Amino acid sequence: MQNIFIKKLLEVYKKNIKTIISFVLGFTLIALIYSFIAPAEYLSEASLFPPKKTESTGGLSSMLKNFTGGGMLSLGGISESNQGQVFAEIIMSRSVAEHVIDKCKLKDKKQYSNLRHEKLVKQVKKSIDVVIDKSGMIYLYTVAKSPFFVFGEERKKTAKLSQDMANTVIYALDSILRNRTILAAKISLKYSENEAEQYRKKLDSIELKLQNFQTKNKILEIEEQTKSLLNQQAAIAAELMIAEAELKAARKEFSDNSLVVQQLQTKVESLRRNYDRAQKGGIFANDEYSIPFAEIPELAKEYATLYRDKKIYEQVLVYLETQRHQDALQQAKDISQVEILDAPSLPEKPVAPDKILMSILAFVLSTFIILVYLALKAKIKGELKIPVDN
Repeated sequence: MQNIFIKKLLEVYKKNIKTIISFVLGFTLIALIYSFIAPAEYLSEASLFPPKKTESTGGLSSMLKNFTGGGMLSLGGISESNQGQVFAEIIMSRSVAEHVIDKCKLKDKKQYSNLRHEKLVKQVKKSIDVVIDKSGMIYLYTVAKSPFFVFGEERKKTAKLSQDMANTVIYALDSILRNRTILAAKISLKYSENEAEQYRKKLDSIELKLQNFQTKNKILEIEEQTKSLLNQQAAIAAELMIAEAELKAARKEFSDNSLVVQQLQTKVESLRRNYDRAQKGGIFANDEYSIPFAEIPELAKEYATLYRDKKIYEQVLVYLETQRHQDALQQAKDISQVEILDAPSLPEKPVAPDKILMSILAFVLSTFIILVYLALKAKIKGELKIPVDN
């Protein structure tokens, strides 16, 4: 029965072969003609180097990030892949689309003139695509559509428009990044100047405290003074020990009333007094820079604290002045933030519509439609009915 059905179906198709050929050729021809008059799409391609890795300035940037809570505007600290993603997000942003509309004067173009602004923005965003490969390279694609029924020079203008759109996207990206960098430099500069002023005041205050402390406690360089006192005390102690030994030896040979013993006794007493004075801060009463040994630990601790604070403030000021100088330079210079590997191409042929593909699809679709139509028509008329044997 199945063979009979197929045979009858083929007979229907054979009987309507002219209709089939006419319909398929007509449908395919219409599709081919449409492919010539339909809006042509031109694709421009460009490639950009990965964003430069933001290099830190060592302790300076770390210190400033701590001071600001990490809120300073910068791409630093973001990995290269994430920086590339930031580039892609900017490219696909509304700001860039608006820039393309204005710079390329899309509202004056026939194919875009009837679109409302919001719809035009969406259309432009759809016309832009970004791909980031594993190495971080950024590939930019922009598509421009021609109006219906345009040929020759008009299509060349559309091809040029796709290239102009790509150039404008790159320009807009660079402009946004430059403005962002300058803004970040301004904020950082203002912060650095304010902090530097505060730390100058702190440094002046700690220097005054240190000066008063040194004057009050007779300190120039506590470490050197302590060494000097220790050497002085050691020398006196050595002389005292020798004198005491000589006195003991003399007492064995002479009486206590002898001149030799009395002279040695006087020497020993004098050395003992000097040793005691050295313990209390110096041999001579008019020594302005002698420090009592008992007070040295506490004075050394306080002096070290003041001296440490002074050095910290000095280092912070150096850091802040360096940052201020860098921010001032960054704010003043006008360097491109985007490096182009391949400039936007000028397409020679449209990427759509594909005439060959459209013709093939039209041929297949029209063949399917006419065959199904003829089969259904024959079934309704009963031409495919299979006779039943009694």
